[in-house]
Amino acid sequence: MAVDFADLDRDGHDDFIVVEMLGRSHLLRHVQRDNFELDPIPWWGWPTEALGSLNSQPQTKRNTLYLNRGDHSYAEIAHFSGLHASGWTWGSIFLDVDLDGFEDLLIAAGHPHDATDSDALRVFGAARSTSAEKLPASTSVFPPLPQPKIAFRNQGDLTFADASEAWRFSSTAVSHGMALGDLDNDGDLDVVVNSMNTAAEVFRNDSPAPRIAVALRSFRPNTRGIGARIQVTGGPVVQSQEVISGGRYLSGDDGLRSFATGTNTAPIRLEITWRDGRRTSVANASANRIYEITELDAPSPASQSNSNRLVNRAFSSALPLYKEEVLRHGHEESGYEDFDRQPLLSRRMGQQGPVLAWVDVDGDSWTDLIVGGGRGSRLGVMRNTGSGSFQPIALPGLSSPLGDDTAGIVDWSSEPGQSSLLIAQSSYESTQTPALLQAEVFFGNAETKVVLPPLPFSPGPIAVTDLQGDGSLAMFLAGRVVPGKYPAPASSLILRRVGKNWEPDPTLSEVFKDLGLVSAVVWSDLNSDGLPDLIVACEWGPLRIFQNQGGSFVVWDPAVTWQTPGKAASKMSALTGWWTSIAAGDFDGDGAMDLIAGNWGLNNKYREFLKDGLEVFYADVDMDGVTELIEAYWEPELKKKVPWRDWKTVRRAIPKLSERFSSYRAYAQASVQEILGEDYGMYKALRAEVLESVMLLNRGERFECRPLHGRAQFAPVFGIAVGDMDGDGAEDAFLAQNFFGTDMETGRYDGGRGLWMKGDGKGTLKPVEGHESGLLIHGEQRAAGLCDYDGDGRVDLAVTQNGAGTKLYRNQGGKPGLRVRLIGQGLNGGGFGSVMRVGDKGGWGPSREIRGAGGYGSQDCPVQVLSTSHLDAGSAKIQIRWPGGKTSLFTLPTNATHITIHQAKPQIIQHENRR
Repeated sequence: MAVDFADLDRDGHDDFIVVEMLGRSHLLRHVQRDNFELDPIPWWGWPTEALGSLNSQPQTKRNTLYLNRGDHSYAEIAHFSGLHASGWTWGSIFLDVDLDGFEDLLIAAGHPHDATDSDALRVFGAARSTSAEKLPASTSVFPPLPQPKIAFRNQGDLTFADASEAWRFSSTAVSHGMALGDLDNDGDLDVVVNSMNTAAEVFRNDSPAPRIAVALRSFRPNTRGIGARIQVTGGPVVQSQEVISGGRYLSGDDGLRSFATGTNTAPIRLEITWRDGRRTSVANASANRIYEITELDAPSPASQSNSNRLVNRAFSSALPLYKEEVLRHGHEESGYEDFDRQPLLSRRMGQQGPVLAWVDVDGDSWTDLIVGGGRGSRLGVMRNTGSGSFQPIALPGLSSPLGDDTAGIVDWSSEPGQSSLLIAQSSYESTQTPALLQAEVFFGNAETKVVLPPLPFSPGPIAVTDLQGDGSLAMFLAGRVVPGKYPAPASSLILRRVGKNWEPDPTLSEVFKDLGLVSAVVWSDLNSDGLPDLIVACEWGPLRIFQNQGGSFVVWDPAVTWQTPGKAASKMSALTGWWTSIAAGDFDGDGAMDLIAGNWGLNNKYREFLKDGLEVFYADVDMDGVTELIEAYWEPELKKKVPWRDWKTVRRAIPKLSERFSSYRAYAQASVQEILGEDYGMYKALRAEVLESVMLLNRGERFECRPLHGRAQFAPVFGIAVGDMDGDGAEDAFLAQNFFGTDMETGRYDGGRGLWMKGDGKGTLKPVEGHESGLLIHGEQRAAGLCDYDGDGRVDLAVTQNGAGTKLYRNQGGKPGLRVRLIGQGLNGGGFGSVMRVGDKGGWGPSREIRGAGGYGSQDCPVQVLSTSHLDAGSAKIQIRWPGGKTSLFTLPTNATHITIHQAKPQIIQHENRR
C-alpha cells in the first residue's frame, strides 16, 4: 500500500517498511478475511502456480519491516519492532518527531468501506449472484472503516511504542495523502494530512529539542538535490537522510530535512554526498539554524577520496572468523502433512531435524561427521580425510533407509578405534518405527540392533552421562510429543548400560512420567559436586532442573531474578515458554556452569499479547485418538480469553462447532469458553509466559536471567554451540535459527541466518554481523556442533538444515589454543561429566565440560580446544574435575598444542600438533 525508507538503528544503512491492512484489534482481524485467504494449500505452496515463481508465494496482509544487514540482505522484523499492524494503511512516513535522533513512524489509514468484511462478503456474494442491477445497492452492506492516525515512537532499539495520544496525532478519518514541510520556519517538519470528504489536517511539530535543518540547492533540472545524502555527526547519534521527491501516496514533501543536535557539546558536522559523488562539508555547525547548501561549491569527485565516508557503511578488511567449506551432504525432508492429523497445529512437529554428532567412525584418529536423516533417507556419514576435506561414505549396517526422522545420535565409545552409537528415531510420522537403535562400529563396519521398540511417545533428543561418577553410564531419552495428541505431555526415560545392553530404569524414570514436550536436554554439574544434573527444555512448559543426589533425581526449582527492569523475581518453574534448546557454559568465568536457553524469540505475532501470557486448550472430545487444540490469549479490550485461529479454520477442524455462531463478527466477540460451550470443562490448559531466548547465570542458590540481545530474538533458536570460537579466553555461543513449517496464517520464521554471539567473559554475549563472522545460513538451521576437525587448534563448526545442505565452517580467524582430550574410566571412556579449566598465577579461565551429546540433538568433538594465548607460560596450569568430584592439577608443558590426560593414570601425554 505504501513504502518508506529510514536508517532506523543508525548503522548507516537504510531500512524500509511496506505497509498493508492488518487491523489492530482482535475483532477486525477475525472479521477481515477474504474468502480465498485461508483455503487449505499444500505445504509446497499455491497449487496453481509454478514452484518458485513470484506468484507461488503466499500473500501477507500485515506490515513488513526490513532491517538492512549491510551486505545486500534484509531481516524482516515488523513483529519484533511492533509495527506489524496499522489498519488499512495508505500513508507511512519516517520522521524524527521528537528530535531524539531516531526516526519515528507516522501512519494515515482508513477506507470508505471495509471491503474485506467476511460477513458483508457473504451477503454481497449472494446479491451479486442474484441480480447485477442490485450491485450498487449491495455495496452498502460493507461497513465504513474510518481509522485513527498513528504515531509510533522509535525507542532506539528497533522497537516502537504507540505515541499517538501523547503527540496528539490520533484523529479518526479516512486518510490518504500525507506530506512534510516546515510550515512555521522553525527547523522541524510539520505534517499535512488529506482526509476523504472532510477538511485537511495540519499538525504543527512543537518539539522543543534543538535541531538543524538542511535545504540543498543543485543544478538544473535537479534543483533541490534529489538523491543527495545528508549526514550529521556530533548530535545524539550519527544521522543520515536522503533527499526524496514524491514517493508518498498521492503526496510529496518539501525538500528540507531536519536533524536532532541534542545537548552534546561536541562540534556538529554536516556532510552532503551529491549524486555525482562530490561532497560538501560544513564543520562546526550551530544548532537551531537552517543551512542552505549549494552543490556549486563542492569539489570535483576526482579530487576526493573514493572511500565511502558515511559511518559504518564500509566492511572491515579483516578476514571473517569462519570460512565456509564444501560438504557434500544435504538433508531430505519427507514432507509429512502434520496438519491433516491435527489441523489446528500452529507448526509442524515433523520438521525437527536433522541432528548431528562428531564421531571418529573409522578409527583413524580424525573426527568424522554423522548427520541424521529424514524418513526414507539415510544417515549421512562424512569421513574426515585428514587433509581438511570430507568424503561421503556408506557404513555397512547403517546405510538402510530410516523408518522415521533421526531424533538423536550419541557416541559413547569406551575403547579407542571403535564407535558405540545410540540412534533415536522419532516415530512421529511412522509410529511403528523402533525408538532406539544401537550400532557398534569397528573401523568402518557397523553392527546394528534394536534397543527399544516403538514407544507410546515420539522420542526426542538423547544424552549420555556418568550418572554416579563411577564409570557406569546412563542415558536420558526425551519424550518429544505423543503423535496426534499435541500438546499433551509425553513421558521421558532413563536407560542404564547393563552388560552389553541398554535397559530402561523404571525407578529413575518415574520422575519423568508425563514430563512434557521435551525439545532439548543437557547434563551439567550445576553445583560443582562432581555429579551431573539434568536440565530439560520443554515446549508449553518451563526449564526443569533435576538435581543429581548420589544417582537419584530431586526436582530443583531455584529462584530466578531478572536483569530486565520491571520484571519481578520468580521461580524457575514460572519461566514457562516454548523452549527449543538448552546448553551450558561458563559465560562469566567464575567456574560455575551457566545456562543458555533457546526459545521462539520476539519476532512473531504472539509477542503483542505476551504480557498476559499465552495458553493452549486441548482435549480429545470425540474420543477418536486425536487431540483438538485452540491457542488463545487475553484480549484486553474484550476482557476475554480469545482464540488465535479464525472461524473458518476452527470450523473445519472441529465440525461440531460449525453451527454455534452465525457470523464472523459473533465468533470474533466470543471467548474460548463461549466457543467450546458445554465441552469447555473437558479441555486442559497449558501456559507460556516467556518467548525470549535467555542466559541464566549461575549464582549458587539462584539464577540471574538475562534476555539475549534483540538480534538473537529475530528468529527461534534451535542448536546452541558453546565454545571459545575466537580464542580470546571467553566462552562464545553460536545460535542456529529459523523455522518454516508453520500454519499458513502465521508465516515462516526466517529472521535469522545463524548468529555468533561473542562473549566478554563477564556474562554478556554480543551479536556479531554475518559478514564479520562468516556465518550466513538462510535456511532452517537445526543442530550445531563444534570440532577442531583439521587439528589447527581452532574450533570449527557444523550446522544442519532441515531439507537443505549441511554447512561446514572452518575457523580461520581465531587464536589457536590447546587441544585437550580426556580419557575416563570404565565404560565412560569419553570422560563425560569431566570439567577442565586452564589458568596461571593471574587466575583461572572458564570451565569447560565434556558431554555425551546434549542441547538440540548435537554432540561436539571429544577433543576440546582451550584458549592459552593469554596465559603466562611459566605458571600455566590445567585443572581437571573428574566424574565423581576428584580433581587433578597439572603444569602445562611449554608450547604444548595437543595433550591427553587419563583418569586412571593422571598424567599429561603430549602430542605433536597435527598441522
